[in-house]
Amino acid sequence: MSAFDKLREMISRITGVSASTITPDTTIKQLNMDSMDVCELVSTVEDEFDVLICNEENIQTVNDLMVQLGC
Repeated sequence: MSAFDKLREMISRITGVSASTITPDTTIKQLNMDSMDVCELVSTVEDEFDVLICNEENIQTVNDLMVQLGC
């Protein structure tokens, strides 16, 4: 499973949005995520990928998060 697929599954679990509809261009707003959801996602991503996400307030799209992961 690719990093994007893992990330997409994490987002789907948190938001309830079907993973198949999540693309790199999907925005946080389109996912109806509030700041607490974003914090939960960042924490989950940090644990799963063993990374530290900086500037989480700048994450506007799934791609922004992928960039933080180095994907």
